[in-house]
Amino acid sequence: MSKIIIKLGGSLITQKTRKDFPTNINEIKKRANEFIRYNVLKQLAKEISSLKDVELIVINGAGPFGHFLVNKKTDPRTIHSSVELLNQKIIDIFKQENKDLVAVHPCETCLFEENFQTDKLWNKTKQILQNNKIPITYGDVILTEKGYKVISGDDLATDLAKRWKADKIIMVTDVEGVYTKNPEIYSDARLILKLKEMRDIQFETNNIDITGGLQSKVKKLLGVDIPSQIINGSEPGNIKKAIKGESIGTIVG
Repeated sequence: MSKIIIKLGGSLITQKTRKDFPTNINEIKKRANEFIRYNVLKQLAKEISSLKDVELIVINGAGPFGHFLVNKKTDPRTIHSSVELLNQKIIDIFKQENKDLVAVHPCETCLFEENFQTDKLWNKTKQILQNNKIPITYGDVILTEKGYKVISGDDLATDLAKRWKADKIIMVTDVEGVYTKNPEIYSDARLILKLKEMRDIQFETNNIDITGGLQSKVKKLLGVDIPSQIINGSEPGNIKKAIKGESIGTIVG
């Protein structure tokens, strides 16, 4: 049985670039549904729930529920409540497909002491897997003596993949994969089918994504000795194709 990490990108499942996201947790709760792409999430939940002969760990990106609030220097308790709210709404959507996901909250299971300490998060994740359930975790804020640190979904994906000895990491995004440069700006941009190093890639600066965007994602994936694939989750069936080893999107490593 294959062991697969699936990361649902914040740009895919939320309206990440919206600039009117509220900063008060009560307002966030009232307006949360405005910023979630439910049609996309329902399609992803249906596809993931239908997978057979795989063990899964699911990770969701935060979109504006995290990035916007960090950029606005919002109170970390509000940031945590916001990303936790998004995570619960994703769990609720999977329940509609008769698939129970069990949340692992980084704020409760991680520490930061010079670097992230994730032993407790991994132990809880492992216990959920042993109970034949699907764990889901997400980018979160980790409180420290001097404030907080952000642990991203990409950090968790690579960390858990190494600990679990996963067979594959699948990054599900809103783009076809990694291009040599931004295809929305440059007509000569080309999709990179297999990426083994970051040379000759012209990444765009992104002021919205506080965890480094695509450039950071690629760097982290190249840093683990585990097959990885960046695919477009907007296309139904792409997750199954990636698990089967079909050449879609960008294969990293």
